[in-house]
Amino acid sequence: MPDQKEPRFSGVTIAQFASIAFMWIFFLSISAWILNLLALSFELQDSFEATIAIGLIAVPVYLTLAGILTYVFFGLRREQQRLLRQKLD
Repeated sequence: MPDQKEPRFSGVTIAQFASIAFMWIFFLSISAWILNLLALSFELQDSFEATIAIGLIAVPVYLTLAGILTYVFFGLRREQQRLLRQKLD
């Protein structure tokens, strides 16, 4: 049986890693923006409750989306590697 080498990272894999990285950077950016809004509203003595409400909605939504994307990606990757090992055995 000829020894076939699979490419280390295909274009799809690189796009998936980029997608995950972008989502986590986006989540961290949203979190930093909300913290900045909290500090700014406190400094200006503006509507502090509105900023908290935005944070209570936005942060869990984006955290959940980032977690699901990461879980699905690594779950599919693990399954793909398992199938590849079975095929080679």
